[in-house]
Amino acid sequence: MLRKPLLVTAIGVLSIASAASAQNITEIIDATGDGGGNTLNSPDGYSVAVDELGNVYVTGFSSDNAFKITPGGVITEVIDGTGDGGGNILNGASGVAVDGAGNAYVTGFLSDNAFKITPGGVITEIIDSTGDGGGNILNGAGDVAVDVLGNVYVSGRDSDNAFKITPGGVITEIIDGTGDGGGNRLDGPLAIAVDGLGDVYTAGVPSDNAFKITPGGVITEIIDATGDGGGNTLDSPLDIAVDGSGFVYVTGSNLAFKITPGGVVTVIIDGAGDGGGNTLTGAHGVAVDGLGNVYVTGSVTDNAFKITPGGVITEIIDATGDGGGSALNRGVAVAADLCGTEVFVTGNVSENAFKIVLPPPTPLVADVSSIVASVGGTMSFALQAGCEHAGRRFVLMASTAGTTPAFVSDGIPLPLNLPGVSNESLSTLVALLFDPVRVVHPLLSGTNLLKEPFFASPFALVTDIGNLDGGGTAKSQLVVPADPLLAGVTLHHAYLVRRGRRGAVSVFASNAVQLDLTP
Repeated sequence: MLRKPLLVTAIGVLSIASAASAQNITEIIDATGDGGGNTLNSPDGYSVAVDELGNVYVTGFSSDNAFKITPGGVITEVIDGTGDGGGNILNGASGVAVDGAGNAYVTGFLSDNAFKITPGGVITEIIDSTGDGGGNILNGAGDVAVDVLGNVYVSGRDSDNAFKITPGGVITEIIDGTGDGGGNRLDGPLAIAVDGLGDVYTAGVPSDNAFKITPGGVITEIIDATGDGGGNTLDSPLDIAVDGSGFVYVTGSNLAFKITPGGVVTVIIDGAGDGGGNTLTGAHGVAVDGLGNVYVTGSVTDNAFKITPGGVITEIIDATGDGGGSALNRGVAVAADLCGTEVFVTGNVSENAFKIVLPPPTPLVADVSSIVASVGGTMSFALQAGCEHAGRRFVLMASTAGTTPAFVSDGIPLPLNLPGVSNESLSTLVALLFDPVRVVHPLLSGTNLLKEPFFASPFALVTDIGNLDGGGTAKSQLVVPADPLLAGVTLHHAYLVRRGRRGAVSVFASNAVQLDLTP
């Protein structure tokens, strides 16, 4: 029997932020702090962070505090010198980080400790000068970082080490002054960063180097004082950042370096700055967005630059600050949102912070695939979730028409008919899908995860699992079972994208697809 070809059209969901007409700069906090008597004094080199909702956190070294600034401009002091209010003070507020749940973490450089501040304002000291309690002390808590699982990492400048603190409060020293144990020492680490795999990176200021520490405890020196080995040396590295592809960025003197996962070291910006007269002196802060753009501050030249993955360098702020009288003096810390549309820079001497709104990346066009295929062909589905989802884990699922009412995320029902799992919570389903060692449900078994017989009852399958690219885009294919009984079946599909914290997903639903299969 001859079978006519199958024509399938699928359109992915497109989510694009509105375009900004031009770059603009706004001072979001100044020395008056919250305007209610809680001042901001001397934000240092690790003093700014931004969360997924656009809330910005800024620490004041000399004012012993930290502030939260909402996208609407509301400023709140989230911690002050009294620390947790139970005797554990905060002195010399330095590093700040924020996790996917909105918890903020602040280090006290002079009080040798670190605190966790919940969105509800509960403050807890998570590490103090005793370090791990086993003789490895914390002295000069500099920077702080947090991974997707809620593990916190703190550097100790004067104790020449770094610690990991689990959500359960277990503290482990992950590197000490011996560095990699092979002769490459770690001295005076300030900056610390962590990637999506749990690899930690820290740089030693006097030892002029940087290390990678894997979750298994393997320590590797990734750059030393020779820099790129071609005459561009690394001197007093002050900051470190890592992107979703494992590329590491380190600042030192008047330079910034990029280190690939394979160990290739290159200079991405030097003292010439943008090459157009805007120079870089005293390279200090470094940050990277979800698209691979890097941002570097110049503490002596009072400015900051954006370096694209293609090497285009642009000065994004200079000493004039917002151009309206609020100057930038000694630009130190920098942070960027995932899309690179908002960048934040603190001024140590000018005691303020700025928001720089950059033009968004060129929007992607919604993918429309029309495939003529014989029975057993494929359907192509594209998702453009937006760069704020860059690098996140996704699952593409499909089923016959119908919606399981229990599955709702962010107010969006999962448009799938999943037999046998209608009473399971969305979080349980997500755990099954995203954790490969837990794919045990009878619906979710086998390579293609297909429920048989698909023609006797609604079928469901997981057609692809992977990670969104740097633009928050995925393109996947669904194999159409080669059976004439599928003629006239309406198929629904949806992407599930996991956020930073376990159990939370975003649902992206696309159009229903009519399978015009004629025997």
